[in-house]
Amino acid sequence: MQISNKCRLIENGLMKIADLTVKSHKEICCQEGIFDNYDPNPKKDSSVGGSGVELAQDHLLNRFINSAARTQAFAICDDQIDTSLYVDFLSHFDSGEVHVIDVAAGHGAGLISIVNTIHHLRDIQVLAKSALNIFVHAIDYSEESLEFYRRIIQNLSSDYPKSAISISLKVYVTDLTDIEALNNTIDEIIPNNEAAKTKNYFMLCSAITGVTKENFMSEFSDSFKFLAARLSNKTCIFLWIEPKTKKNWISKYWTSVWQRTTTFRRKILGIKNKELGSAIKVKWKDPYSKEDDDSLWVDADVLMIKFGNSQ
Repeated sequence: MQISNKCRLIENGLMKIADLTVKSHKEICCQEGIFDNYDPNPKKDSSVGGSGVELAQDHLLNRFINSAARTQAFAICDDQIDTSLYVDFLSHFDSGEVHVIDVAAGHGAGLISIVNTIHHLRDIQVLAKSALNIFVHAIDYSEESLEFYRRIIQNLSSDYPKSAISISLKVYVTDLTDIEALNNTIDEIIPNNEAAKTKNYFMLCSAITGVTKENFMSEFSDSFKFLAARLSNKTCIFLWIEPKTKKNWISKYWTSVWQRTTTFRRKILGIKNKELGSAIKVKWKDPYSKEDDDSLWVDADVLMIKFGNSQ
């Protein structure tokens, strides 16, 4: 594909964020009156998505662009990714309909960045402008963050038709640690009928490891096993992107769950050494920085699993 050479988003080894991603982020931050407080190096915390208006605004302002950089890097750095993995990813956003299940969605930076990158590649004629209808189902416990997600999509709704993309969003305020509540949400997204069997699903998780390893293993691990089981017999690709973790614990978790599991049909791509996951590393430019030599790094682990008829 050689997308990385054609995308016009990498110059002299430095990735720039897609214009539409920058525009949509700045627009909503200005609407909230918080843009002038942007901090490119925010203090780390273990909150997920932002509980309450103040935290939700902070995550929107200071973490959106960083999260967007990770998923954009995956969407264009095909030179760092297994070819068949990358082709399968693009095929889900080629034409027709795709139902996206955005897990721990927050303000939507991960998925919005992917769609904005697809829009950009279509606009510069690297990808064909075939009609694409994206139905997003966003799951998060933060009602405030999901409202930002809704507003960003609304702000972008007039841009996407230029690249033959239409998008709709439905939000689900759901605590991922509550499997019963999560099951009810998935029942609503994927009804038990014939129509659901023919739909294309794309499940995304981007950057949940900020909750720390201990909290993830005790509170969230079983929920992700449940989600994988629920999607195992559907035409579905599950893309999971995380910043590098201490001692590669997220890759070890992926390996322990999926490499040793044979209870459902699956195809796993991106096997590195004896642990699951591919690594992406790319230098990128903060769009709001005025310093010429001020660059950051995307250093991420990626897992993609193909379920059901996607195999």
